[in-house]
Amino acid sequence: FGVIEFFSDVVEAPDQSFLEMTAALGMQFGEFIKRDRRSREIAFQRTILEYQAEAALDGIGVLGSDFQIVYWNQRFLEMFSLDEDEVETGNAVTLIGRMVEQTADPESWNTLAETVLNNWDAEARFEATLADGRIIDAWTAPVRSPEGVLYGRVLYCRDITERKKADEQHRRNEEWLSFLTEATSLLSESLDYRATLRQFAELAVPTMGDWCVIHVVESDGTIVPIALAHPDEAEREEVMRLSEKY
Repeated sequence: FGVIEFFSDVVEAPDQSFLEMTAALGMQFGEFIKRDRRSREIAFQRTILEYQAEAALDGIGVLGSDFQIVYWNQRFLEMFSLDEDEVETGNAVTLIGRMVEQTADPESWNTLAETVLNNWDAEARFEATLADGRIIDAWTAPVRSPEGVLYGRVLYCRDITERKKADEQHRRNEEWLSFLTEATSLLSESLDYRATLRQFAELAVPTMGDWCVIHVVESDGTIVPIALAHPDEAEREEVMRLSEKY
């Protein structure tokens, strides 16, 4: 770490005890410097981790083994409309209860929360649909030291609502493209338009609707239903009767 030097204008004979004392002081100073550097490194690492946590897309909360929330980031508070003062003084079980109340199915999620809290070794990943329509992807696992000492439990939550909407839109686009491809092929297969329209009605359900009726105008001007598709056979006759009536 460094060197300690003493200077004097008087020449003295070597003093072993003085040298030993100087060496001991040097070791103590070295320990002080080492501790200071270590403290600074820890403070730096902690600052980096805090900035990373605040910049994360995830809401992050850490529960202590005494069921107190010992760490959270701003995203966690915003995601569940929690107040910072409330979190600082609140019991984790109570706050998790508030989070569960915001889900679309509180009873089921309360059962899951109780299971996780009662089993500190449990890891779980699940999706929670909130009452306001948001979808949260949540993952939780125990936090332990390398020696296996339990510190608590970490909870990561990410709002995946937009991703789910994009996935659903992609799925619908693929279904629509497949439908158009099949419909185009069907319309070019036969000159019997009545048979073709009946097949088209079957193909259109459920992509375009829950059921489908196709009417044509006959040469005498009457409107006649010639095709009907409904997933429930028992309902077909009633749907056809209504179509002929109205």
